[in-house]
Amino acid sequence: MDHGTPTPSLFLSHWRGETSLGISYWLNGILLGSLLPTLILIGYSRINPFRHSLRMNACVILILFTLRLCLWIWTNVGVIRSANRHTSRGGKLLEKRSVIHDAYFRARYVFASTISGRSESALLQSNTSLS
Repeated sequence: MDHGTPTPSLFLSHWRGETSLGISYWLNGILLGSLLPTLILIGYSRINPFRHSLRMNACVILILFTLRLCLWIWTNVGVIRSANRHTSRGGKLLEKRSVIHDAYFRARYVFASTISGRSESALLQSNTSLS
């Protein structure tokens, strides 16, 4: 496929970095990549439809975290690729560097919180306190 022509799919155009840096960072990165999954996890912990089945609850949480990880990878790859194209589209170098540094520090935070288990334990504690 020719990478010079824009892709009609939002998913693929973001993945390739074809969307503008503002759309990639604010809409796809912050809104879709951070706020939406967090709201879904909070909503699930409040509703908790499988509160009587620990196995089902664990499976659903595992699936939600896996989907969140995939979405996080998609958003960060698209944001970094869009940032790398930003100056060639007439954007400022400072914006490009700021977004790349932000993605780097977010990746460090996600990695550190995953290794320490803070995020998962907080969600599981809220699930057990609601039952």
